[in-house]
Amino acid sequence: MDNRVTSAIEDYIYDLTDPQRNWPEYYFRQVSFSRFAAGEILKLVKEASTFQESIDAVADFSIKMKSFAIMDHDNKNDAQIFSVAYEVATDILDILNAMK
Repeated sequence: MDNRVTSAIEDYIYDLTDPQRNWPEYYFRQVSFSRFAAGEILKLVKEASTFQESIDAVADFSIKMKSFAIMDHDNKNDAQIFSVAYEVATDILDILNAMK
């Protein structure tokens, strides 16, 4: 595990807004899903042993989330969690690539 990677993602999570009950549902879900995705990515990189493995894990997560987002969903809102997770993963990838 690379401590620089975990610290960067923990900082990213810290900077995310906490969801508020009085928000419109769409924004509440967006922020909630962002925090969830970042937490899942943090778990993945903690399992990686090198900086590059961390980047690869986030890239794989990003690809999976994109493929889930573009699937045909019965309810359009069902794709939101995957779209948000993809956006979070690409944000984190940008941060990690800047750290190289």
